[in-house]
Amino acid sequence: MKLRCPSIPYSVETVAHNLVWLAGAAAFLISPWLAHWYQPLYNNVEVLVERSITSGDSGLLILGAAIFVFLRSATMLTFFWGGLVLGVKLPLSGCPPWARELLLPVALAGAVFVIVSRWSGVPWNYLAPLFALAVALILLPDLLNHYIILPTVVLVQLLLAFVWLDLAPALSRFGFGHGDLPGTIEMAAEFLHAQKVLNLVAIFWFAAFFISAISVAWLVNVSIKNQRRQVELEGLRAQAVETRVEKEMLALVHDLKTPLMTIQGLSSLVAIQVRDEKLGQYADRISGSVDRLSEMISEILHGNVRNMVTVDQLFDYVRAHVLLDAEDPTVVTFTSTAGMPGLRVNHIRMARALINLIENALVAVRGREGATVAVCAEGTDDGRVVLKVADNGQGVEPDYMNQVWEYGYSTGSSGLGLSFVRQVVESNGGTIKLISRPKQGTTAELSFPGGEEG
Repeated sequence: MKLRCPSIPYSVETVAHNLVWLAGAAAFLISPWLAHWYQPLYNNVEVLVERSITSGDSGLLILGAAIFVFLRSATMLTFFWGGLVLGVKLPLSGCPPWARELLLPVALAGAVFVIVSRWSGVPWNYLAPLFALAVALILLPDLLNHYIILPTVVLVQLLLAFVWLDLAPALSRFGFGHGDLPGTIEMAAEFLHAQKVLNLVAIFWFAAFFISAISVAWLVNVSIKNQRRQVELEGLRAQAVETRVEKEMLALVHDLKTPLMTIQGLSSLVAIQVRDEKLGQYADRISGSVDRLSEMISEILHGNVRNMVTVDQLFDYVRAHVLLDAEDPTVVTFTSTAGMPGLRVNHIRMARALINLIENALVAVRGREGATVAVCAEGTDDGRVVLKVADNGQGVEPDYMNQVWEYGYSTGSSGLGLSFVRQVVESNGGTIKLISRPKQGTTAELSFPGGEEG
């Protein structure tokens, strides 16, 4: 579950997401040229190693080793970071998350590692970078979904830790330390009888950076879990409030039955007593209105109540509520095909579900030039009725498509959320699906079995 701050507009979130993966792509692409730019600095390390041998000063050797660790880590940071960010943030529809977050960074970082190694003239040792990448793939993908700076700090520490292992003479038998400068530094340490010192320094800094990286990753993970719990608690709290409000509303609606029965009785009495034809017509209209209101109350109180309603009747009810609240009523259009089957549904709840979809669509197109929200109905060859609510707003990013159905998820409308819409649709024997393309718009399709001819 990805956390989404409700105070940040969706469009701002989308722009930030795109900027991050574009930054990852830029870092990945410039990494070979950065590595080439660092090459003269590696020459300075060789100079320090030569001076340490000629002067017999192991301190210069340790200084050269530290500079080498910094340069090698900085060289690998750009394409490691770029590969990890692209694996997490790159919008690849249809690609499983595990393939995108694991295989893509390995392929990208591995390719650049080979290129940079070839450019240096002497093959680099792959073991330390491989360990660093493996640990990073375990720790960072989930963190990068929520933060950028802190996972970057963790990656820097992992690179520093494992590059130091490349300089420990005691580990050369296990495959570490092979390559250009690491081998030179280890031979200089052997010449200066400083192997124990270099081993101690390398292991110390490996342990320090590795423990620090694990600690930071753990703390960030704890923070993410706490935020998730907070989001879940807020959802439960909102659900409890909504349940209480719904119960109070149902109690109030139920109380309306008593005065309605009184009105019904009095109107019937008036119809019997009066001889005036017009007064009798008025009494009949009052009685008819009371009957319709009683049916509406029954549908509100009992979700399993189903009545036959035409699409036009449903749209008329929805139109009256939506156009009254819409900032620009001309944005919303209603169209239906003549002669379509009717629907046997809970009229009030189904209308509320459509109103919610339209409110979400109005939020999505707010401030957009040429904004449109189209509500239409069409029949199918197998006798079903399909209701569609389509907008040309920002759309929904693929990463958020599963979240929109979660309880408490909101796009900023005053509606009850898509979880309520799906519940109403499915309880009335229908199905719902959401089709969305970023920056192009979203369409909600509701399909129901048709009843009698409308």
